[in-house]
Amino acid sequence: NKLAKDLNANNDVAAPIYFRLKVSEGNNVEPAYSNTVSVNITPYLMDMTIGTVLDEKKAATGETLYSPQADGVYKGFIGATGWMHYYMEEGDGTVWGNLGQDNSAFLMSSDDTSWNFWYPGQSGCYYTIDDTNNKVWSALYLPSLSIAGDVTGSMTYYRAQNKWMYVFKASAAGNANVKISGTGKQYNYTTSTDDTKAVDTPLGFGGTTSAVTFGSSASDITVNIPATGTCTLVLDLSNSKNWTCKVEKGDITPKEVNQYLYLSGVNESGWDFTNYLTIYDESTLSYEGVLKMKSEWGYKFYQTSGDWNSQLGMASGSALSGTLSSDGGNIPATDEGMYLFKVGLQDMTYSLTPVSGVYYTG
Repeated sequence: NKLAKDLNANNDVAAPIYFRLKVSEGNNVEPAYSNTVSVNITPYLMDMTIGTVLDEKKAATGETLYSPQADGVYKGFIGATGWMHYYMEEGDGTVWGNLGQDNSAFLMSSDDTSWNFWYPGQSGCYYTIDDTNNKVWSALYLPSLSIAGDVTGSMTYYRAQNKWMYVFKASAAGNANVKISGTGKQYNYTTSTDDTKAVDTPLGFGGTTSAVTFGSSASDITVNIPATGTCTLVLDLSNSKNWTCKVEKGDITPKEVNQYLYLSGVNESGWDFTNYLTIYDESTLSYEGVLKMKSEWGYKFYQTSGDWNSQLGMASGSALSGTLSSDGGNIPATDEGMYLFKVGLQDMTYSLTPVSGVYYTG
């Protein structure tokens, strides 16, 4: 189908495509060519308006970028973890990544030698533009959003949902005008991922509740407040083709609990997220599991897979027990062997018990 598209064949219309077969018995043998063969091909429409965001293993993430004119420029908001890697696939199957050369961040390539794209070190919301024509991409980081007008406050970003939310007390139901704005940090091929070079960029939202727009300044969005009392203003950026803004009754902010707590650096797997503990008590955020210890430099716990900013290191203690903090150092390695790890995130403690044997009965 991609070949037919490259030959400018019309969609849904059968047309002959001519080819010959090339056959060779070896690299040093002159090839033989068949007679010309004609095959009628009916191309189908490829949706070139959607760019599918792939993870570093080129599996679909469920997130997309949007090119409304199908002109090779894809845009949208992506909830990224710090240094998150990704690829982008077009409707014709072309997969784009970063130019596979040092010192070339934010330059694009579709060659087999391409690397994956990588975001800067901050976790959060990024307005992302992948320009396949000029072979450059950019990431505008939104550290915060403020609300002005009939409702005022600072919104909170929920990365898993790709939504900004603000809980407030409504004194009256009915229409209200809000302006949502902020100052972003622009990263591109001139800044690389250097935070000191990121360009402060004014930004704002406008349009209507069912068709939100994005630009350099904010304009009024008229929302309907359904009832008095607790309400939540929701700016939904999860659908790259259609952003929305609305008010819902009650506090609808996500109340998520991470099912796993990851350990990186704990054994030969290295600094990755393949080792984890499992939650066993949500009320105290307690995790446990048995893992092999074989670490040279120590390790840290991470609350989100792939997010280096979700780290918890040793605030005080020893290799076998202590307290945790987000700015703590590496937890020292114990002697090599199997250990039962227990971590409580409510009181920020950890403990390790050597596993000296396994018993059974029956």
